Amino acid sequence: MTPTTTEMTSAMSERIEELYRHWKDLLAALSRRFGRSGADVENALQEALVGTWKHLDRIQPGAERAYLWTAAFRRALNEVQRTPAGDPLPADLSDESRSAEERLIEQERWAQVDAALSELPDTTRLWLVLHARDHSYKDIAAKFGVPMTTVQSRIHRGITHLRERLGGKR
Repeated sequence: MTPTTTEMTSAMSERIEELYRHWKDLLAALSRRFGRSGADVENALQEALVGTWKHLDRIQPGAERAYLWTAAFRRALNEVQRTPAGDPLPADLSDESRSAEERLIEQERWAQVDAALSELPDTTRLWLVLHARDHSYKDIAAKFGVPMTTVQSRIHRGITHLRERLGGKR
C-alpha cells in the first residue's frame, strides 16, 4: 500500500524534529564560531533545517550530520561574505570618474579574483575574507577553535594560490 501525502509529510516532520533534537547543539556551536549569537543562532538552525527539509528525500540515513553541517557552514559563510565590514573589497564599479573601459577591466579582474577564491576550500576562503576585513590571526583562531598557526598557514596557502592564479608577484 502506498503511503498518503499526509503520512509522508508527517514522517518527514518527525525526521526533521529528530534531526533538530539530535544535532542542534553541534549546529549552534558552528553558528557561534561565525560570530552569531542569540536569535541569530536559532535563525541559522532553522535555515539549515529548511534547506534539509527540501532535500530530505535525497539524504541517506546516516549522512544527516554531514549534510546539516555543510548546509549550516555554507549559510554562515555566505552570511559572513555578505556582511559589510569596513570598506568593501572591490572598488565601486559605478565610479563615473573612470572610463567605461577602466571599469570593465576592473570588473573582469574582480571576476578573476572570485573565480580564484572559489577554488579554495571553504574554510580557507572564509579565513582569507575575514583576514582581509582586518580580523587578526588570533581572532580567527579563537572564533574557530583552532591553533593560530593553522590559521596562518592556511591563509598563507590561500594567498599563494591567489598569487599564482592571478599572476601576482611575491
